[in-house]
Amino acid sequence: MGGVYMVNIILICICIIIFLWLIVSHFGVIWKIFYNSILGMLALMFVNLIGSPFNIIIGINAVTCLICGILGIPGFLMLLVLRFLVH
Repeated sequence: MGGVYMVNIILICICIIIFLWLIVSHFGVIWKIFYNSILGMLALMFVNLIGSPFNIIIGINAVTCLICGILGIPGFLMLLVLRFLVH
């Protein structure tokens, strides 16, 4: 019985090492998505500030920030177009 637990512990340690290696090796991509998502949130806040008198408001949440962060300006424009199509 002790051997089975030891194999499980070894497999868990290997999975943790692989997971940490993937995180560290792709840290630049993860940082870029995070940074662009923050910029996307600021752009959405600016549009909400300027567009609120004209009833142009886009919700700021994790999904819209990630869309702006991953897709950039085309994602931002897509959110604006979707805003006009839905409302």
